[in-house]
Amino acid sequence: LEAQLSHAMADDDADAGIVFAPPRRIAEAAENGGQTAACESKEEILKDREMEVSRRLEAIQALESPGTGSAPAPRPMDFPAFAQPRIRHEKVDWEVPQAILDRLAQACDEDPACLRSAQTSKFAWSGLVDAAKAAWIGGTELLTYGELLPAGTEKALAVMAPGLHFESPARQRHHEVALELGCGRGRAALHLFLAGATVLGVELALERYSFAVEAMQRLAHRCPEAFRVSFQTSKARLISAAPAGAVKYNSFLEVRHGDFFQLLDEEIAAATLIFLQVCLPSASWPRVRSFLDLSSPGCRVLSYQDLREIYQGAGSFPFRDIGSPILACSW
Repeated sequence: LEAQLSHAMADDDADAGIVFAPPRRIAEAAENGGQTAACESKEEILKDREMEVSRRLEAIQALESPGTGSAPAPRPMDFPAFAQPRIRHEKVDWEVPQAILDRLAQACDEDPACLRSAQTSKFAWSGLVDAAKAAWIGGTELLTYGELLPAGTEKALAVMAPGLHFESPARQRHHEVALELGCGRGRAALHLFLAGATVLGVELALERYSFAVEAMQRLAHRCPEAFRVSFQTSKARLISAAPAGAVKYNSFLEVRHGDFFQLLDEEIAAATLIFLQVCLPSASWPRVRSFLDLSSPGCRVLSYQDLREIYQGAGSFPFRDIGSPILACSW
């Protein structure tokens, strides 16, 4: 109750709190040291309560009755509103810059706000070969799929990299390098790139990786004046192709097909942001710890699972909690 009232009173738009008033005679008894309460029987108190309820109903009916030409009678007294307190809810529908939404729509060939309807199962866009690879690495749960929606990615950036969005890259507070581990169809990775970060995304499932490459190709095809894409074995890179002197993205997006545990130590150490929106089986936790231990001081990690559980019993916990935001996602 204390928590509910504190939340309600802290929120400007919430109710001002609930006032729980004792019955009138009991309140008078408290003022008189309890002597009046000893003289009152239960029947009298119940009778007084029934009369009070009837009086209140009559007053309400008088206010709700149609007017007869004269002003309605004033209410005998002001009654407290016994409404359920509204607890403050965290904002989920984060505003996304329209320029990013437009680019995502061009790349994904669909409305970015409607992505949650595309997924049919938690192992969507994966096959038997992918399952065999995941089982070898640590468990098929690695293929459990879910996407951060644009509002979720934007809110995560607001927590992890405030100030990343600027019209000119020269005004950014510093350049962000993001690892998108288990990047899936590449929606969040592309969003990070469009926001101004250099992004390296890695995906184990071949079909998901193919979707990410197709999105990059589609964006480069529809906006040839702004982007171009290049290919190498098992990876594709999207970079800015804006003419000299024009405002352009001071970054690139590279998507790889493979196991993110195979990333180079230098690539992990260069990251300032790590998006680890992956379901991690317990068999993979030792490798996850070894991977994260290679990150540099100041690197911010967004994890689907609680890292404290992954590090439990493995010595000191090397991270500090900077928030647990509720993010818009497809699962």
